[in-house]
Amino acid sequence: MKKNTLSVLLLMAGMSFGVSAYAQKTEEQKAKIRKGTDVKRLLELSAEYTAKYEAKRAEALKQAKIYNWPEKISDDKGVSLLVDVVDGNPLYLTTDNVGSALTSRTNSLQPGGDLGLNLTGSIMVVGMWDGDYPRATHDDFVGRLAVNDGTPVPNHYHPTHVLGTMIGAGVSTPGAKGMATDAFALVYSYDNDYAEMAQQAAVEALLLSNHSYGYNFDLIPASWRGEYREEAMQVDEVTFGAKYYTPCFSAGNDNSNSSNYDILTDRTMAKNAIVVGAVNQVSSYTGPSSVTLAGFSSFGPTNDNRIKPDIVTKGSNVLSSWNTSDTASSSISGTSMSCPGVTGSLLLVQEHFYNQNDGNFMKSATLRGLVAHAADECGSADGPDARFGWGLLNTKRMAQIISGAGDTSVIQELTLLPGEEFTFSVLAAGNEPLIATLAWTDPAKFVGANQGLGNTKALINDLDIRVTRNDNTYMPWRLGSSPTAAAVKGDNTVDNIEKVEIASPDVEWYTVTVSHKGTTLQNPGTGAVPSQEFSVIVSGITDNIGNAAEYRADLFNVWPNPATDVINVSVTDVSLQDNASLSVYDIQGRQVRNAALTTNESSVDVKGLSSGVYFVKIVNGTQQQVKKVAIK
Repeated sequence: MKKNTLSVLLLMAGMSFGVSAYAQKTEEQKAKIRKGTDVKRLLELSAEYTAKYEAKRAEALKQAKIYNWPEKISDDKGVSLLVDVVDGNPLYLTTDNVGSALTSRTNSLQPGGDLGLNLTGSIMVVGMWDGDYPRATHDDFVGRLAVNDGTPVPNHYHPTHVLGTMIGAGVSTPGAKGMATDAFALVYSYDNDYAEMAQQAAVEALLLSNHSYGYNFDLIPASWRGEYREEAMQVDEVTFGAKYYTPCFSAGNDNSNSSNYDILTDRTMAKNAIVVGAVNQVSSYTGPSSVTLAGFSSFGPTNDNRIKPDIVTKGSNVLSSWNTSDTASSSISGTSMSCPGVTGSLLLVQEHFYNQNDGNFMKSATLRGLVAHAADECGSADGPDARFGWGLLNTKRMAQIISGAGDTSVIQELTLLPGEEFTFSVLAAGNEPLIATLAWTDPAKFVGANQGLGNTKALINDLDIRVTRNDNTYMPWRLGSSPTAAAVKGDNTVDNIEKVEIASPDVEWYTVTVSHKGTTLQNPGTGAVPSQEFSVIVSGITDNIGNAAEYRADLFNVWPNPATDVINVSVTDVSLQDNASLSVYDIQGRQVRNAALTTNESSVDVKGLSSGVYFVKIVNGTQQQVKKVAIK
């Protein structure tokens, strides 16, 4: 069976040095990725964020002279930079300090791993924002990084260690080898990070970036903890404009006694990012008891009871590159160390998807959904929680699901229109859990400068996934009513990842349904129409998905586009089913044309329709696909 891939190619542009370290792409390929990215909006956001940052920074420096605050602190505890003044107090951005591949099972994807994939990240580029810069001449990554926002001095141990965890080759110290040992890094200082993230997502088409820092926890108002604020909004604005881009943020190390909930802040409140907590090394996972949380790792949930952090991996005593010499290495702990373990591992997961799917990468929603889908259970109760998130990162399982797509698993990237429902059937294997996960990149929730939502829900488009058989409906996980309560199964109205798990399914047909609440869907992109892109992942099925038919990248072709009087449709390579139909919808989601399909080649008269954007929808059996057309 063919694999579903509705992704586009990543463009990795030329660097300031080390250009030969990665494959350069053509201008034609640049144009392809820009079709999936709202470049205009991202560049507007970059300019807007720069103006905001410079104004806050200027006022902070003015106050620093009056009150003798240090502008920057760089020492053996990390790097801190004065960026704002809140309620008369200085606000510092600070790095999060206090055998990663083994814990996350990333070694299974690396050369010599038991999956036989031999992945090194050779085609991958990762962004890294951090305090100061890594030692560029370190033999673990020399020639495989470019500093894009200034002169790469001074170097500091923190970014050196973080970069080594992601892409270090382990030349002098094999035990310090990172995740994606041939990948290339674009490196930036963390000041003005939002503007640079927006600009680089537009220009360099980043897939992943690492951010092992956050506001100094001791200096922020207590009311900020767990609250969706301007910082989270900006992350969600950038990621909504760049649907393939996933920033990864460290959860923070502010849990001094491993019992404090609701202490995540600023960037970690974003809906469309991956927030990473820390655990001790897991040499062999046999069950939840194999995983012990690092005592410093910050807990969620958010004030609106979303699942944060998203995932955990090793953050204690991580051995990686050090800045004292070109061969140095050292072990330190923190979510600063677990976060790059996730970011680097996901480079290999994206590389595997690229290799399996004709040079296409996953959208961010697919990647984030797959992280949650494949995670190993942690904690004392089933389901997600506010300490471990969805659980322990399992990149081996992620790779297996990608390899089995179209046979023993499903990976779909689709678009939901207002009032629409997406349904398909799968045959459960019966010898493993049946798991169905829905994920989407949600629009940002607006908040003003230095404002927050309090306990108000941040979710904009509330999509739902249900799995049914006979009269039984299986619901997704959601957090319990208090931070310490066990997760429950029910209607999830706050998260943009929903996961249904059936622990012991029968060898029977199950129906997966994706729908949405409300009468419309918000889509604030440039020139956009009401809709929501989403990804759905299913595992625990047989290779004979029968009534669900094949999962195809392209069900039909449509031309001309733009059209004047007639739209032609060609359904490709499949037999038409009894329910085969063609529908045309306007931008309000209203059906303006509808016809049964009796042949693979059809035409629709669109004379009389107003000029504008329309959607053509084809249904054939349990398959369906929507494409956008313009009518002149």
